[in-house]
Amino acid sequence: MLPIPFPPTTHAADSPHVSAAVYRRRLEVCAACEHHGSHRCLESDVLLPLTARRKMCACPLDRWSGVESLPPAFRPHPGIQVRVIDPHTWITMRQLIDDTAWMCGHLPGDIDAVIGVARSGLIPAQQIACARHLPLFACRISWSYAEEAVVDVGNGWRLTDYGRKRFRKVLLVDDTAWHGRSMNGATALVRRKFPDVQIVRAAVYATSHSQEFLDAWACTYDGLHYLEWNLFNSGHAETLATDFDGILCPDFSVEEDDDGPRYREALRARRALHTPRRRALSAIITARLEKYRQLTAAWLAHYGIRYQRLVMGPWATKGERQRADVAAWKAREFVSTGLEMFVESNPAQAEAIHRQTGKKVLCPALGRVLPGRLEDEALFRSG
Repeated sequence: MLPIPFPPTTHAADSPHVSAAVYRRRLEVCAACEHHGSHRCLESDVLLPLTARRKMCACPLDRWSGVESLPPAFRPHPGIQVRVIDPHTWITMRQLIDDTAWMCGHLPGDIDAVIGVARSGLIPAQQIACARHLPLFACRISWSYAEEAVVDVGNGWRLTDYGRKRFRKVLLVDDTAWHGRSMNGATALVRRKFPDVQIVRAAVYATSHSQEFLDAWACTYDGLHYLEWNLFNSGHAETLATDFDGILCPDFSVEEDDDGPRYREALRARRALHTPRRRALSAIITARLEKYRQLTAAWLAHYGIRYQRLVMGPWATKGERQRADVAAWKAREFVSTGLEMFVESNPAQAEAIHRQTGKKVLCPALGRVLPGRLEDEALFRSG
């Protein structure tokens, strides 16, 4: 790392707090790639524009304590290929783990601690902390100022003596960044906890809008986010109707689905795949027969899943249902709800419902959302 010439266009002379010599000592650029950005001194709030040519290099600009880049300095270089995800992609937990591992390998090597933005930001945070053998903290953002904090989550017996170490650079990470407000709020909390550290801000999935607030990200993921780990506890829950079997619980096997005692026993013992907690589901539309409503309602109550409407199949027997067009029935019921998106486990039914309604249908088995005629992602980009 070599010092760069002090830019003559800066206004250091106008700053009553920091001299040009101090700025010179604080600003460095990678001599290999000469990556650049605009920097703002945190003491004087003076913006320091820099210019330098870029070369193909994977070495990031390293920020000194007291200087923060606008836009951030640790950016994917031309030599690092950041994946661009189609806005209609369904992101699984497995994909999150893989993309976090990729991002971990491209982060600065001198990070002293990892801070995850609770709750879902702790998923990539703990993975990176374990891979790098670093202390792990949780950044707790709350509606109550008194409850907001950065807390040590513990370390077990494998990591010792870090409490006596002075951190110089920490990683603040979240699973996603949509508009950047959560990351900015978390940054303020980290500054309160560790006033003198450099903060590398990262998200595994980031929209183009949010990347100006980040230093690192694994994937560009524009539009609304469809995530396996929080679909039913996000804003989507208010506007969707969902299938039951294959979404809220595993599908039944042919042997289990005998429309008799074996089916009833399997229904009672079914484990949950998703347990919406944040708000009641607007509508559950299932081809389960109406005669199993009481058992179905008891199962939902057992897992604490609340709902406004539970629409069940009108057929008298399993055979009658097999002769019916289940997808067409689901499509009609979905349209009657006035909701925006349907979550369907069966790929063939998902495509049929999408074709008949023209509305969004999310199918995890297909790994994507079949878009509706009104593209909310396009509205998001234009807004």
